[in-house]
Parts: sequence; C-alpha cells; structure tokens
Amino acid sequence: MDVDDRTYREVTEFLYREAELLDQGRASEWMNLLTEDIRYKIPVRISKEKVSGPGILEDSFYIDDDRRALDIKVRKLLSEYSWSEDPPSRAKHLVTNILVEPTKKSNEVKVRSYVLFVRYRLDKLYSEQLSYARNDVQGWDLSWGALATRQKQVLCGGHGAVYDIETGEGVKLGRKQAAVPVYRTEVHGEDIMIDLNRINPRRQTLSGKVTQEL
Repeated sequence: MDVDDRTYREVTEFLYREAELLDQGRASEWMNLLTEDIRYKIPVRISKEKVSGPGILEDSFYIDDDRRALDIKVRKLLSEYSWSEDPPSRAKHLVTNILVEPTKKSNEVKVRSYVLFVRYRLDKLYSEQLSYARNDVQGWDLSWGALATRQKQVLCGGHGAVYDIETGEGVKLGRKQAAVPVYRTEVHGEDIMIDLNRINPRRQTLSGKVTQEL
C-alpha cells in the first residue's frame, strides 16, 4: 500500500534537510532528529556467489550505535580534540531513489533511499566517494509543543510560533501567521482527548532502526 502525497513530500523534505545539517556540520541539530530508541547500523558486506545471497552479514557490523553512542561521537566531533576534522571536511550527501511504505503504526513509515556521499579534505582536488542504500524508520511526534491553558495559546516546538487554540490564528512570530486547523477537544479527568481527523503539521524524527548497506 502506498502512502499519500503529503507524507511522501514530508519524508523527502526531511531527508534533504537532514543531509543539509550533516553537510553544514550541524551535528547537534542532527541529534535532535533522533528518538531515544534509535539504532544506527552499518552491517559488514562481503562478496559472494549469486547462489549464496547478497553477502550482508546479519551479526557483524562496522557500526552498531544506540543514541548514547551517537551522542558521544557527536560531542567528540564538535570538541577541540577532533583533530582529524580540523580543518573540517567539505561534504555532500546526495539523496535519491526515495521509497516510502506505511507500517502498522499510523505515525511511522519505512523509508529506503540511496545516498552518494562525497568528501573533500584540506586543499586536495580529488574527492572520496561512498555510495550506499539506507533503510530508516521515520515517525511524527504529534505532541511536540507546549500548551498554555490560561492564555489559551499553544507554542509550536518546530519553529516557535504561538497560536490561539480557539481561533487557530497565529499571534506571535514577528508577523501574523496563517490560521491553523482547530480540533475538537474534550477533558476527561486529567486527560485531554483531541479529535485528530485532520492532522496538524508534524515533527518528524528518525526512530527505531537506521541501516546503511555499503
């Protein structure tokens, strides 16, 4: 079953924006895209005859990192002790062949894409290149934001805009924002029930498992 056009566009835009963060060395912002259960894997691949399968070893990995391991690497990269990246490399991630499939969860999709990674070091005129297939799980966190009930306003965590929860009008961001959809809500004890028949703009994340095939 295919996903709708809106979801495909959001996934594609997410991958392009993620590539831009990596190319510009904004690793801390890239970390903010990852969920706590992220698993980043690069399996070992060996050459085999056709009858033996694709040659991807299921129990051997060049990289098998959870969020904590990725955070340590990013902190090291951004520190004064990352001598191999000072001066920093000039890199480009070229993303193509994006395929999106739904999952059993309404707020997650499976994504497969091809990436050509190109890196220049120092003043060398030739580049290092690496192509790979990538398999992701992307999700949307619909609760990403802050609600101020006394002022009847909601703060969007995506870009800092403030909206009136009764009218949907933008009330803060330097200029008047376009109205956003208003949803029917009901309060049951300590729970707030929201009718999500229409979906608000969603924060995308990389969750579950990210796998790169060399």
